[in-house]
Amino acid sequence: MNFVFHKLGMCREVGLPRYGEQSRGVSPSGAQDQFSFRSGNILLSNDEHTEGLEFIAPPVLEFTKKTYFCLVGAAYGEVHLNDQVIEHGRVYLADKGEVLSFKKKLYGFRTYLCTKSFENNNVAELVGRTRGNFKELAHWPEPKGKIRIMRGPEFHLLENGDSFLNQALEISREMSEMGLRLEGNELLLKKQVNMISSPVALGTVQLSPSGPIILMRECQTVGGYPRVFSVISADLDLLAQMNPGQKIDFQLVDQSEAVECLKQQEIDLRELKRKFENN
Repeated sequence: MNFVFHKLGMCREVGLPRYGEQSRGVSPSGAQDQFSFRSGNILLSNDEHTEGLEFIAPPVLEFTKKTYFCLVGAAYGEVHLNDQVIEHGRVYLADKGEVLSFKKKLYGFRTYLCTKSFENNNVAELVGRTRGNFKELAHWPEPKGKIRIMRGPEFHLLENGDSFLNQALEISREMSEMGLRLEGNELLLKKQVNMISSPVALGTVQLSPSGPIILMRECQTVGGYPRVFSVISADLDLLAQMNPGQKIDFQLVDQSEAVECLKQQEIDLRELKRKFENN
């Protein structure tokens, strides 16, 4: 890393997920909001796997060498590089010894600091690059802000499965990179079942005795609770930016729509990359 911490905050170093190890019990892991994270690396003309900093409570850090950087994901109303005011989604060049600090979060939950070492052969036009407004950049989210889900393997065991779609559910404070517990709707099983632990995936909605849990990117690879729904892959990025206490409305979709949303997400990122390749 090109910086040291004056104040750690709540942060971790992240990259893109590593697939292929689930059979050994290893989760793909990676940045929780991959769309934001990847867009930050695209802004800097980085390889998209370049690691960055993900945080939910802001650090105070000092750059140890001349470094390009940008902030994406959750936005803060006041960000300073020494005395310079920093805009969200814009590339800056920090000098050695300059300090980055944050105040007053505006929206979202997870922020990403993406960086690139300054070299004499870097493209000068990096400074000032902007990602643009999320709503203008991203054409894949559901227009009304709903989280899209599909029926899971054990949906048929539910007595009242459709009720999941009829009212908003609240994200509990019992949340982590592994999963989000939901409150506000009691899903009922037709009968109690004893399940053998079965494979789960990112976005699986498990029905535990204390309520539904949406599995996030650090989740386990098998589970013994009924898998009643599954959040589509694209919308996991939206869930990653939701706060404890925030309410979620769900919309049922089929597999073909889930695939189209994922395709559109890739198209949006490809268009962002093309924008800077042509500059």
